[in-house]
Amino acid sequence: MCSIHSEILVQQKKLLKLYV
Repeated sequence: MCSIHSEILVQQKKLLKLYV
């Protein structure tokens, strides 16, 4: 059930890296 949440966190981290 927490699998989706984990994926969102990974995507957010990737976005942050792109922004930085």
